[in-house]
Amino acid sequence: MGYYAASFSIANYPYREQYAYVSYAAPGRQVSRYSLRDGRTVCLLVFASDRKLRLGHHNLAARIDLLRRAFGEDRWECPAMLRALDT
Repeated sequence: MGYYAASFSIANYPYREQYAYVSYAAPGRQVSRYSLRDGRTVCLLVFASDRKLRLGHHNLAARIDLLRRAFGEDRWECPAMLRALDT
C-alpha cells in the first residue's frame, strides 16, 4: 500500500506523558509516542513512499538512514527521536 513503519523504544526519553498517546503528522508522515511503565518510551514512525523500498532485513544502518531522510526535516520531537536511534 506504499506505507512503511518503524518502531523502537527509548530509555529516559525527555518528553514523556504517562497514559498519553501523542502524535505529530505531516503529509505522508506520522510520528507517535507513548510511555511504558519501566521508564521507556515507544516511538512509531510511519511514512508513505511512491516506490517499493528494498532494504535488507538485517541492514540496520540503511533503515536508520532511511528514517533520517524521511523525517529529518520535521519538527516537533523528530530530531530527538532520530538522535535516539544511535543508542
